[in-house]
Amino acid sequence: MPAFLRDLVARGLSGVEAVGATVPGAAWHRCRTHYAANSMAVCPTSSWP
Repeated sequence: MPAFLRDLVARGLSGVEAVGATVPGAAWHRCRTHYAANSMAVCPTSSWP
């Protein structure tokens, strides 16, 4: 488990799982909302669906 997740558990957060256990092969994960916001920030509005 990465140090960041161990720190969260040590501070009392429960239910923390490594991203690799949830999304095999992924080094990191971004929520859909932030992924969409970041995509829209670099894509011209004329290209939006």
